[in-house]
Amino acid sequence: MQPEYEDCARLARQHHQPWREIHRLALEAWYQQGYSDARSMGGCHKTTNTQGI
Repeated sequence: MQPEYEDCARLARQHHQPWREIHRLALEAWYQQGYSDARSMGGCHKTTNTQGI
């Protein structure tokens, strides 16, 4: 699973954070939800952020 680049870029701009940090948080949220395999969500690339960003 990889978060969409543009989604991360938009959030990074909105919250004045580095893109890499947003990407890391998206992956962290994904794994915290228990989705270790993209097939478990039908290949969806959207993520939910648990950090309020």
